Amino acid sequence: MSSAISRAKTITRDSAKLASISTEIKLHLEDRRRALAAEIRSYPTPIPRCDAQFNHSTNSNRGSPASWTGSARSPGKRAATPSN
Repeated sequence: MSSAISRAKTITRDSAKLASISTEIKLHLEDRRRALAAEIRSYPTPIPRCDAQFNHSTNSNRGSPASWTGSARSPGKRAATPSN
């Protein structure tokens, strides 16, 4: 019977150790999550000209009618093309 009691004590001790380690891991992960959230919150907003998606969309819109100069001209008149 003493081996069964010894075994039960070992299991109880191991369970307590496991619970303690599990709690430490959870606390560590929560701390990391908070630190990362704070880092993300304090991260500066992107500078538009350095943002690849912004640059792509502005380059894509250069050929649209809204970006043409003198779009309110009367029909039949052509815009002067810049000379290189």
